[in-house]
Amino acid sequence: MAQGHGWEGAVLKLLRGKDFEFTVTGAEDITPRYRRLRLTDGGMLAATGVHPTMWVRLWFDNAGKPHQRAYTLVDPDPATGTFGLEFALHEGRASDWARAAKPGDTIEATVHGTAFTEPDPAPSHVFAVADAASLPDLLADQSAPYVWIACDTTTTRALTAYVRKELSVPRQRVNAMGYWRTAS
Repeated sequence: MAQGHGWEGAVLKLLRGKDFEFTVTGAEDITPRYRRLRLTDGGMLAATGVHPTMWVRLWFDNAGKPHQRAYTLVDPDPATGTFGLEFALHEGRASDWARAAKPGDTIEATVHGTAFTEPDPAPSHVFAVADAASLPDLLADQSAPYVWIACDTTTTRALTAYVRKELSVPRQRVNAMGYWRTAS
């Protein structure tokens, strides 16, 4: 990999994160604020397999410092080694990169901690709460429904507390993650 990944990269290495390089093969503007990129996986899908809500960390240069953001795979195809990533466009280094990305561009990525465990027993319904950043996960085929929350960190915490306390949903039936946080 061309650039170092700082202390975050060192921690991911200790946790057995695997590095890959992806290549952009296409780009499509879904809306003026939402962009989908198609990429080749650099051997990732063969090495890791595929599961629902699988995500990767992309590494960006931010004024000479490594900057990482997580993105959910869309339509991963292990046979061709391709997948999509979708970007909610706003201010920031990752959005800037996604806006400018064109076929042939490459990006470094790390895969770690993307395991998915379906609830057991399978629930009768799913209650999914998401913002634009987590649409790929929300729209993915989820055969075993349960409460799934993925928004900004502050909203995720508030919704998780509500679901657990007010709706009495047990912890093991809730999958909640903060996809991003506002700059302080």
